[in-house]
Formats: sequence, structure tokens, C-alpha cells
Amino acid sequence: MNLLRIAAAVILTTAVTASTTESARATGRYAHAHLRVELLARFDQAANQPAEGLARTPDGSLYVSFKPLQQVVQVHPDGSHTVVATLPGHATGMGGLVGLTATPDGRILGALANGDPRYNGIWAVRPGGKAHRLAALPADAVPNDLVLAPDGQSVLVSESGGGTIYRISLSDGRMTTWLHDPLLQPPIGAAIPIGVNGITFRSPTELVAVNSAAGSVISVPIRRDGSAGTPGKIGEADFPDGVRALRGRLYITQPVDNRVIRISPSGRTTVLANGEAGLDAPVSILLGRHRRGVTEVIVTDSSVTDTGDRPGVTSLTLR
Repeated sequence: MNLLRIAAAVILTTAVTASTTESARATGRYAHAHLRVELLARFDQAANQPAEGLARTPDGSLYVSFKPLQQVVQVHPDGSHTVVATLPGHATGMGGLVGLTATPDGRILGALANGDPRYNGIWAVRPGGKAHRLAALPADAVPNDLVLAPDGQSVLVSESGGGTIYRISLSDGRMTTWLHDPLLQPPIGAAIPIGVNGITFRSPTELVAVNSAAGSVISVPIRRDGSAGTPGKIGEADFPDGVRALRGRLYITQPVDNRVIRISPSGRTTVLANGEAGLDAPVSILLGRHRRGVTEVIVTDSSVTDTGDRPGVTSLTLR
């Protein structure tokens, strides 16, 4: 969930064996033997609608965030969308509403990084659109990704500027530092100073985080009491952004080179899709169906590269 415009050329190397046809572009579908790509929604770049955060509620509804507009938006099955809530204040610089996640009771949690001490922090949006700030963060903090803790009572939040992961109670918003470590911080002098970004639980005893500027994949063991153990680097990726896990595999977005990759438990990296499949700077990632060898990977196309002009939501069905 990158917070800055990435001034980089998009590398359109192919991850599949067939090329995209004009008819496939028109219908929003792209398929070969092992991958089917479907455009779920297209947004308007001119209307300042780069898609960023991504969440699915227990009833199956899909939500995204329009970062600069600070809006939580529901995406309907026909590709249309409805603004559910607009958070207060105004985004400064390249800040705004970044990551999203959904709670078991249907609330949407959003990480608002707009630099205003009155509003910066984690917000909760109830069904119907009523919103309140669940937890406040300092004005210079950059809250980014969110993931529910295994206990179901709290949410973990990455803070990309200082290299911290916070734990926030869902009941009262009480916030504690879960982990602060140099491995989570952006390298000194990084052109795009975004440290810890996407976070996910690969198992109840392991959290995996990606550090965008460092290009690293980090494993954090979880102790019996739920606290963080000593983190360690377990892999590399090219400016990794979002990450989610399924059956021990890590699915990671790489917006700069326009890829979605998968890392196996043994560390093998596979490119699943890229620009030729219609991706446009993918950031957040959500894992959907997994049955009979079929996995659905949903990503938000932020269109934040210099050449990007196709923000939206894309579904990758892997066989």
C-alpha cells in the first residue's frame, strides 16, 4: 500500500505464455491454461480515484479505499460502486486512506494517514457509513496495512515511516507497540521511504511482513502469549507492497514492476501475472476462493506509476 507516487517505468515482462488480445481487453478477461483474469471494477483516474485498500466483509461484500479522497467504497457485482463513507480532513501530499480490513461484525477498518493530528489513525466504519476514529496516531505516523489478530479481539497495523507494528483492541481502541525493529524501517536515504508495508499471518505462530524500500520479506515468530519474537529476513522482492498468505504460500504485489508473485514455503518465487494481464501497479491483495486447486487472488490497481491510467480491481483465478 504505497503512499508515494512511484516514478518508475512499468516493466511489462510477461508472466504467461499468451499475449493479451484487444477483445480480451474489451471484455476485461484474459486467460491461458493456468490463469484467468477478470476486471471486477474500473475507476476514474481523472476523478482522483486510485484504488488502494481492499477488504471483504463476512457477507461477501467487497470494499476499496480511494486514497486521496479518503473514501470507503463498496464495489458491486456488476462493477459499479457506491461511496459508503468519506473520512474527515484532507489528505496532504500523497497521504490519505490507505489499508482496509473487515471485522467479524461487518465493520470496515481503515488506516488514515493524512498528517492531521485530529484525524490521523485507525478508523472504523459501520454498515450504513457511520465512522469514528478507533485509535489515534501521531500526525507524522504513516499507518498502512491492517490484519486481524488470531484472537479476533485486536488488529495489527503497520506504520511505514518508523518501522513499527501496533496492536489495537477492537473493543476500546487501546493501542500498544507489538514490534519495533530496524528490519521494519526504511533504509537511510531510500528514494521512497516506505518501510514495513503489507502484513499477514501465515499461521497462528508466524506473522510475515514486507519492507517496501528494503525489498525484504520478514518473518516474525509469535510467542504463546501473543507477543512478537525476534524477526528475521526470509526473502526478497522488488518493492513489495501488499502480502497475504494461504496454505503456507505468500502472495505479494509489486507495483513498480507491475507484478503479483507467489513465494512457496521453500522460498521459490513464481510470477503469477503482470502488465500484460492488465495489471496497473497492484497494491493491496485479498485471497478469495480456494477449492479443488483453484485460488482467487484479488488486487487493487492503484495506477500510481508515471504511465498508469487504469485504476480498478482485478481478479486472478489460478489453477
